[in-house]
Amino acid sequence: LVERPVLNAATGVVALTTNERDQLGALALRAPVHIVPNGIARTNPPERADRPCDGMSLGFIGRINPKKGLHHLLEALYILRQTHTNVTLTIAGDRAQFPAYVARLDAQAARLGLGDAVRWPGFLNETAKRQMLAATDVFLHASESEGMPMAILEAMEASVACVITPGCYMSEAVAAGAVVQVPRNPASLAAALVELNAEPDRRTELGRAGQNHARTNHAWPVIAERYRQVYKNTQHPK
Repeated sequence: LVERPVLNAATGVVALTTNERDQLGALALRAPVHIVPNGIARTNPPERADRPCDGMSLGFIGRINPKKGLHHLLEALYILRQTHTNVTLTIAGDRAQFPAYVARLDAQAARLGLGDAVRWPGFLNETAKRQMLAATDVFLHASESEGMPMAILEAMEASVACVITPGCYMSEAVAAGAVVQVPRNPASLAAALVELNAEPDRRTELGRAGQNHARTNHAWPVIAERYRQVYKNTQHPK
């Protein structure tokens, strides 16, 4: 009731994804809806850290709340460690924002016997984030619903293989083979990780494909040009 008149007062509305455009379509807007995704700066990622050939480092960066599905990641880690014991999961984010959920995750990790396999470095600044990504083999994101997660784009830019779920709404990256998408459940996540653990070269290829996709479709010059075209083609009131 509030959003529709505000959006209709605009000469155009920008959506991040086709899914977001479809959601806006349900409001029956008069204003045209344009799709322009999030942009990301090109970086020079640190050299990838050397890790044991029989191990794999998994990572997540973001808000630690139920929507992000971190309980699914812990369960997937447990499944994976039944046959691959040298696998760890680093969950980076502010543990103080949602203390009840953090307590639930701590209890789950203890119940599953994950112990030191789960690491909590807390909130990371940009330098620490790049260092973590350089030490990560596979970046995980099992969110229930997103616009377009910057954390995934940052991992792709850092050439880290990404395993995501449909609620991340990265359909273009999925279609380009730049990320692996699986159903949002522990068994599916674990199955994808088993395959990537067995094929280090596949992880490397996936990381390169992700970086190429990010730099081709989400670099700021590309995004700026798309916005320029939106403004150019928008009918401005006189």
